[in-house]
Amino acid sequence: MKKLANITVVAPDRDQSGTGTSMTLRNVVRLHEKPHNDPKVKVYSVEGTPADCVILACEKLMNSSPDLIVSGINLGANLGFDVMLSGTVGAAIHGYLRNIPSIAISAAYKKEVRYDVAGEIIEELVENLFNDNTSKLFLLNVNVPCVQKNDIKSIKLTSLGNTNYMQNVEEEKSGIRTHYWIKPDRKNTSKPDAKSDILAIEENNISITAIKPNFDDSIDNSSFSNLIDSVKQNVFN
Repeated sequence: MKKLANITVVAPDRDQSGTGTSMTLRNVVRLHEKPHNDPKVKVYSVEGTPADCVILACEKLMNSSPDLIVSGINLGANLGFDVMLSGTVGAAIHGYLRNIPSIAISAAYKKEVRYDVAGEIIEELVENLFNDNTSKLFLLNVNVPCVQKNDIKSIKLTSLGNTNYMQNVEEEKSGIRTHYWIKPDRKNTSKPDAKSDILAIEENNISITAIKPNFDDSIDNSSFSNLIDSVKQNVFN
């Protein structure tokens, strides 16, 4: 995207899957500047989470607030309620919380991962955002199927589906000690909703979901009125 804007890359130095929006608060965060073949592109490696990267970029490394944050391209899709666990989406959320338009983009994979189509899509998406002079604050979650561009059916505006993967716990013994591995590798077999991002990817569509981090947005508070009345009566009477 360097042909579209001045680029600063701030990325974790290792895999940060499952870190969500977590920040490093009780340890130091180390930062290393890296060389790039284009001297106009600044590149930094962070010993921390994706959220740490956004915080460092906005609060320390850049002279002014960025016009846009793009988090990714992530290896593997971030779909459904699993976005709450995603470090890729978590970084974009920290941009949104700073009133910066933010996009998380992920490339689904099967036996291999394709970054070429996702790269073309994010370039086109960002270029059109700039052309439209879009100033409205937004948080987009973009997922691209693992197929050639000619095999992609369409681009769908979607909603978050249900949980896409559940966690397994594997037990291992080492001498007298027992330890556990948590692995998010149990596919949810329930049928996805027709408008969900999960179904869109399964049907070889690009999925774009506008996310609102306000967790109470879709809750009908009236459905809890009897509960609240009972608690108030028991606590205050």
